[in-house]
Amino acid sequence: MASVESEILSYNLPLLTFEIMNTKNSNSWRLLFSTQFGKSGKWVVSNQITAKHELSFNECGLLALEQV
Repeated sequence: MASVESEILSYNLPLLTFEIMNTKNSNSWRLLFSTQFGKSGKWVVSNQITAKHELSFNECGLLALEQV
């Protein structure tokens, strides 16, 4: 059975903590985030997301993951 490789990127910002996980050989990126206000959530973003991506956010949390 083939092993599953994944890439995990973690960021810590003053108001926001989030993690991006990409499973190799897949176009799916999973975003997990939390804010100092106790809000949390998860997104699955698929298709055309590559190693070059831009994260946009405001003081309350993550707004978007978009390809650049």
